[in-house]
Amino acid sequence: MSRGWLFSEVQELLNNRRNGGRFKAKTIYLLSGLIYCKKCGGRLQGNRRKAGSGKKEYASYRCRCKEVKEINKLYIDQYVANLLMETILDENNITKLHKMINKQIKESRVNETSLIASKKKQLHELEKRIDSTVNLMIEDNDARVQKVLMQKIYEMSDVKDLLEEELRTMNVTTDVDEVSLDRVRDIVIGLNDYMAKNPDDRMRALVRKFISKVEVDNMKIEVLLKLDPFILEKSINSIQVKISRMLKYIYRCIESSIVIQ
Repeated sequence: MSRGWLFSEVQELLNNRRNGGRFKAKTIYLLSGLIYCKKCGGRLQGNRRKAGSGKKEYASYRCRCKEVKEINKLYIDQYVANLLMETILDENNITKLHKMINKQIKESRVNETSLIASKKKQLHELEKRIDSTVNLMIEDNDARVQKVLMQKIYEMSDVKDLLEEELRTMNVTTDVDEVSLDRVRDIVIGLNDYMAKNPDDRMRALVRKFISKVEVDNMKIEVLLKLDPFILEKSINSIQVKISRMLKYIYRCIESSIVIQ
């Protein structure tokens, strides 16, 4: 599949086929439920209205807090589609994608190792407190005091169980293998085949598979990409990478019909 064909197809999808009258019937918000305001943390909602002297339909995303300006739906949707095509679907970009995925896996391992050490320390200190409380309960003959101490032991034991479960989960996560280049290539080729054979919801499905969150303010947009689909099933924690762009840069490039790099 050529990238030129894919880009033109996504353009058609994101323009909602206005000439055919479908725009009036239904507007597809590619980022619905995924786009958030960096000012208040709330979700941006899709909005549609008549605008301009010609009373053309205008679709946008806007936040109820009104701290962030209303954003043209077409520009942002198209930017995210371009980003996915450049990062995930471009078969010429497989080696770069492969390095990006394994870099995130390594960073995740480092973070998990540090967190495991912290959790183990918490667990060790908690076990000492439980032992100390048990000794106090044995030494004290007052039934009321023993009852209070026993309740504390129950509560600390519950916390201990949670910590042990968290540690079991983390130990599995740090065992995640690095992803092979062949695996990345196979998935990218498969995704391109999927995009070609499923014309209706292909980009919406891809967005939900690989986009964790989109955050915007009045200056820039940040896209949190999920790379989990490339990683072996025993991976538990999400492997993600953040990509930021200035909004003016996005508008200028899209208006000039330049694919975002």
